[in-house]
Amino acid sequence: MLERIQRRSHQRSGEQPFTRLQQVGRALFDLEASLASGMPLEAGFEAHRALEKARSAEEELSRLAPLRGFWEELKGQLTSFALPEPEAPKGDKPKKGVILTIEELERQARLAERHLAGSNLRAAATLMRELIVSAVILHTQNPKRWLEGEERQRAERRLGVIASWNRGASQLKKLLSKEQQELATLWDQVRERGATPSPTPGCARTW
Repeated sequence: MLERIQRRSHQRSGEQPFTRLQQVGRALFDLEASLASGMPLEAGFEAHRALEKARSAEEELSRLAPLRGFWEELKGQLTSFALPEPEAPKGDKPKKGVILTIEELERQARLAERHLAGSNLRAAATLMRELIVSAVILHTQNPKRWLEGEERQRAERRLGVIASWNRGASQLKKLLSKEQQELATLWDQVRERGATPSPTPGCARTW
């Protein structure tokens, strides 16, 4: 819609044409592609780029009175899960510079909530599955290697063990703390609703 408005403004005489709306529209299109693909880091980068494009077009957006309320709401959503691209060594992908923190997990949780609000349950479950794996890595493994397939597989195996114990004989279940039992139950529920695991769990599919 923004692209159409910009094109039409150049066809009318007596009006100041829009020159930046198309860039905002394309940035939002790229963001939607990342969201639909279930890629939380890429979606964060694209949300940041969309915000930057929108800020540069703030004056033009303010001229579109019918869109003001919509834009303020959208800007709030983008801000909630935008992720500035970190500096990365030449040749490396920007996501390698993202540090795993509680704040990063909370940002990804907001993305999952967005999918839930849009009734995209499969995407939400897939993202939540990866979020649980990341949380396990943050608290019990090596957070610096959280994007590596081997580290994520290790976390998934640990989750699989406690989930198996939680479903199995009562003697094994008694070895788990209340928190571990809750985590095991959550892991099973999310796995049932999420995507089929890829050959490299957690990495090829989402990261």
